[in-house]
Amino acid sequence: MRFIESKINGFKDNSISSDVHKIIGSVKFEHKKNSSRFLKEILQYEFNKLNWYPKFKVDGRLNWYVQFYAKETAILFYFSNKARSSLDLIKIQHLFANGKIKGAIYIVLTYKSANKVAENLTNFETLEKEINVFKETITCPILLIGLQ
Repeated sequence: MRFIESKINGFKDNSISSDVHKIIGSVKFEHKKNSSRFLKEILQYEFNKLNWYPKFKVDGRLNWYVQFYAKETAILFYFSNKARSSLDLIKIQHLFANGKIKGAIYIVLTYKSANKVAENLTNFETLEKEINVFKETITCPILLIGLQ
């Protein structure tokens, strides 16, 4: 699968980002109406094979998680409604501010791909713009990946 990316707040490539690139590059997937659930299942399966810590709890006081955690990196993917992606950014920032992560990898669809799947989905272009507007608030280094 092809992808684009943006390194935000000084994200530095590491072994985890390298693994993510390899997996995404090897996945064969066609974006079509209501296909996001299948893409999520594919990525979960591939990331599980790497023995990354699944469902990493953001804070003991809440029942919030990020999908995976490995080597001080939170790994998230989101292929659904735009409104909930802001919550993921809050999770990332909370983990960073509390010293639990040094960076995050956040995988979403590009605008063009998202429009093939459903209406009103989070997309790379909008999310990149939003994160850059709130750089003083969202200070965690993030590798934002848009699947094409």
